Amino acid sequence: MNQRFRTAWYLLIAGLVLPQCTIEDCVSIRSEEAIIIFADTANETEDILSPTWDSVYGVGANFEVYGDTSLQNWILPMNPARDSVAFVFVSYGDTDTTRDTLGLTYRTLEQVLGLNCGYEILYNDLEVYYHTFDSARVVDSSLTRENEVNVYLYQFSE
Repeated sequence: MNQRFRTAWYLLIAGLVLPQCTIEDCVSIRSEEAIIIFADTANETEDILSPTWDSVYGVGANFEVYGDTSLQNWILPMNPARDSVAFVFVSYGDTDTTRDTLGLTYRTLEQVLGLNCGYEILYNDLEVYYHTFDSARVVDSSLTRENEVNVYLYQFSE
């Protein structure tokens, strides 16, 4: 009986002393996706384009991210098990096929959210290591849900 009382007492004290995790503590602003926007290189301003690609897929894993789609914001997933990802943008024409490639590197870091919340993976230092577009520019190298754009890809529009 004395042992039960002592155990209950320790649990009560631990519950009062240890910090409690609330739902708000478990919410993260981090994102596992990079936001890509296409812009026109024909002028000095960043006119946003909505290019149509017949397929956008990840290299290596061969997963299709988008089917036949025309968007302004392209959201591309990162891979937490690697430090880089690459995507191929494919457009099938009447006589030829256009393939453009984008390769991204980043640094990952695991961060504990709270005792009852688990952890999240932070993606920082995003860089374009390879592309076949006219040019590319990283404007925000940390992936968060607050980002409007991480990378501009420039291509000449006719």
